[in-house]
Amino acid sequence: KTPPLILLFPPPRSYVVFSIMQPLKDSKANSYTAVSYLCVMTLRGDMHSIRILTNGTNWGGITKDYGAPRIDGLKMLDPDHVLLAMNIDPNEEKGRAFSYDWRAQEFVTLAAGSEQDAHDVQWQPASSSGDDGDGSSSAGIWRPSASGCILQDAETGGKLESFSLGKLLDDVNHCQALTDTGFLVVNGRASNCFALYNRDTEDVEYVVGGADGTLDLIDLEGNRLPKNSTVFYGQHNLEYFGEGEYLMFDNNFDAARGRFHLGG
Repeated sequence: KTPPLILLFPPPRSYVVFSIMQPLKDSKANSYTAVSYLCVMTLRGDMHSIRILTNGTNWGGITKDYGAPRIDGLKMLDPDHVLLAMNIDPNEEKGRAFSYDWRAQEFVTLAAGSEQDAHDVQWQPASSSGDDGDGSSSAGIWRPSASGCILQDAETGGKLESFSLGKLLDDVNHCQALTDTGFLVVNGRASNCFALYNRDTEDVEYVVGGADGTLDLIDLEGNRLPKNSTVFYGQHNLEYFGEGEYLMFDNNFDAARGRFHLGG
């Protein structure tokens, strides 16, 4: 579920970090976890380290009910630390955020252990000029919410900023704050669409896909589709890569119909 992520490190040693999980065979739901592994290995396949995550209260207050945590959100904080979000509740899909020193294999709990959506987490550096416009000069972490995003103080967990897009996006599972801008990229899994949101004006610049899409779409065969169409379903890991390009993992699962699209 969590894609590999390249760790930038001086040559000739470059690494990838990834997480894998083993479901519980006798659980009440297939998403319950027996054990998770946080792995760091070289690009040549040599294993640097494996951190084993088992059941325990260090990851959150209810893991005893659902087994070990699994890692849903995973990206780099800096060359020495990984930023991750753990899922300790497979029903609500939420958990704590951590930073991880991949050399020392040590976790640091973020946002005072508060639990939010586990699909994504992004670091917002502290402002060097004091108040950064949201009433705080502290570093923060962005997390998805049911219909928007929330920015929390990375130390105290206090809410620095939040917004909701109402019924426009359903089941938000990824939230990307674009560097040095007021824009946020917000992904709606169940509504099969994503939006570009302007934090400064509180306006939605555009919506791609879904019933409320504002842009025409062009499929792989070159066909132009109307604004209320979509070519992806239940998408995850939406990221803006610059130059007008977005990358995502298309689950191809249409939640409204409860099935994979076109039998895919």
